[in-house]
Amino acid sequence: MIIDLMKKKEWLDNLARNLKNERAKLKLSQLGLAEKTRLSLATITRIEQKSIENPTLDTIDALGKALKKTDPLDLLKK
Repeated sequence: MIIDLMKKKEWLDNLARNLKNERAKLKLSQLGLAEKTRLSLATITRIEQKSIENPTLDTIDALGKALKKTDPLDLLKK
C-alpha cells in the first residue's frame, strides 16, 4: 500500500511538472489550456499545484491532446 501511495505521488508530481513544461513550450497560459481542453481553469491550476489527487483518464487524455502528445500518458512519466 505504501508503495502504491509513493507511485501515485510520483506520477502526480510528474504530471504537474510535465504539464507546466509542455504548456510553456507551446506558450499557453493556464487559461488558454483550459479553453483548449474544455477543463476548468481551477482544474488546470490544481493539477499544476499538485492539489488534485485523482485526475481522470479523460482529463489526462484532454491535456495530452491539447499539448500535442502522441500518448497522453507520457505526461505521467519522468
